[in-house]
Amino acid sequence: MKRILALVMTVVMVACLASVIFADEKSPLLAHYTFNDGLDKGLSIEGEAKDNLVVKDGVATHGGGDAWLKSDVSIKGLSEITVAMKLKNLTNKDGGGQWIYDFTSQESHSAGEHYFGLFWENGKIIAEVHSGGRPADSGISVELADKADGFTDLVVTFTKDKVLTVYADGKAIGTTTVTEDGYDLATTVGDAPVVQFAKHNWGGTNYASGLVFDEIAIYSSALTAEQVPNAFDPSKITSAGTSTTPSTPSTPSTPSTPSTPSGGATSGNGNNGAAQTGVATVALAIAALSSGAYVVSKKRH
Repeated sequence: MKRILALVMTVVMVACLASVIFADEKSPLLAHYTFNDGLDKGLSIEGEAKDNLVVKDGVATHGGGDAWLKSDVSIKGLSEITVAMKLKNLTNKDGGGQWIYDFTSQESHSAGEHYFGLFWENGKIIAEVHSGGRPADSGISVELADKADGFTDLVVTFTKDKVLTVYADGKAIGTTTVTEDGYDLATTVGDAPVVQFAKHNWGGTNYASGLVFDEIAIYSSALTAEQVPNAFDPSKITSAGTSTTPSTPSTPSTPSTPSTPSGGATSGNGNNGAAQTGVATVALAIAALSSGAYVVSKKRH
């Protein structure tokens, strides 16, 4: 009986350890669209001219008019976000109002702007967070290198501290802190946010004619500068704030006598504290069980 109870306790402890480890390494990925097999699950083509938006050969190409991509991913209540995409230059890149994406719960922005968006205007990429007005420091306007025959890896992050950053091909090219009250992500996109690409809710002049997407990834956290180069490889992104790309292992040192565990470990901060504490605890427990140190007494009647 003693052995059975000891085995059960071991299994439970190992299960708890596994849950701690995998909780630390849970991916913040919300959606990943590659277009490799046509229109990805979770995406739909909307609009009266939807035939002008073609998904073929691993890319989505906007031919003009009333057509856009809509995602069914939920971003309601998020405090942070990352939107990554492989984007080819617009054919009319010197024009204005070519919207790359617009995340909002408004059917029309004419009554006051509330959105997290990205657009192309007069040769520049502009990232904006608007929640009822147009504060001067809510946008980033950056010029991209002319890559008419290729794609730019474009990543936009917005943190819970309202820091907006734009990365191109893995490098930060613009950042700003939004200081206005009420401009956090959850307030900005509202209670029923719509996630849409190649459209802005200002009307027919705001579809992204000529826009070509090669890939899109959406995360529920603001990726760090170290994570951004792996934005299109979600298997390398974890919620712990670091890439999972393994480092060169070091030579293990001589183990010291384990100290008494402290009252708790912080998880999810990039140092794997909870996972390490869990490993040590379970290892000690298994050793104790094997040596018979854990004895389950029977109550005598």
